[in-house]
Amino acid sequence: MVKSYSLCLLMFFSFFACKQKVEESKTLLVKVAGEKLYLEDFQEMIPPNSSPTDSAEIVNHHVDKWIKEALFINEARKQINKSEIDALVEDYRNSLLSHNYETYLIENNLDTLINESEVNEYYEENRADFILAEPAYLMYMIKIPYEEKSEFVERWKADSWDEIEKKCMENQYWCHLKDSIWVTSKSLDGYLPKSIAEEVKFSKGFYKSAKRDSMYYMVEVKDKLKPGEEAPRTVVQRQIEKLILHKRTRSLLQNEKVKLYEEAISKSSVVSYFDNNK
Repeated sequence: MVKSYSLCLLMFFSFFACKQKVEESKTLLVKVAGEKLYLEDFQEMIPPNSSPTDSAEIVNHHVDKWIKEALFINEARKQINKSEIDALVEDYRNSLLSHNYETYLIENNLDTLINESEVNEYYEENRADFILAEPAYLMYMIKIPYEEKSEFVERWKADSWDEIEKKCMENQYWCHLKDSIWVTSKSLDGYLPKSIAEEVKFSKGFYKSAKRDSMYYMVEVKDKLKPGEEAPRTVVQRQIEKLILHKRTRSLLQNEKVKLYEEAISKSSVVSYFDNNK
């Protein structure tokens, strides 16, 4: 049945190939189960510069597919309880409204700034919950101007950590010493250039130094923790930040619901037909 449209479609597309204005009236191709399909519905599906024959084949294919879908949906209307579908649609609609409003509230009202004291407090209160799933390594790391390399190398060899730290603080150099940074093999490149992090061997005592541009990096693995041991704060820093944000998000949404509830009660917008005290 559908193939009988081929000749007509060839004529139609020959007409549409010309750059003339499309008439206001649409060209009806097929009608089934109360649904109508128009030629204009397929214009965007036709590749530019397609021949009338190719265009007709594309439209024939989609017309055939559309008829099958229309018949299938029509049969579904007969067999499926409409009230059940309406209820599901309403539930889905309400879920979309709720989700979009939550997104709006979060984007416009959630405070995403987290300071170190909040992270430390959360960690201390919940540190028993943070257990290593993979080894963690205590890393000593500094980043200094290359021209000062010799002085720092000597102090590093002598384990003069206090002197190194003091020098770094005085000059505001990037410096992590004295139990300050624990990392996993996956998180080290968050502190060092990737090209250096990839060359680090995760064994106690490993040392590496490298020049990148005008800066000089020095790295040493000082200690190791095994899986199952308590995770140091720096290892779970990002996890804690996510947990804090999640807690803030829940609080923000709950507060909005309470606010709306209290406003409705104060304006007598809630009409109750049962006795809460019974």
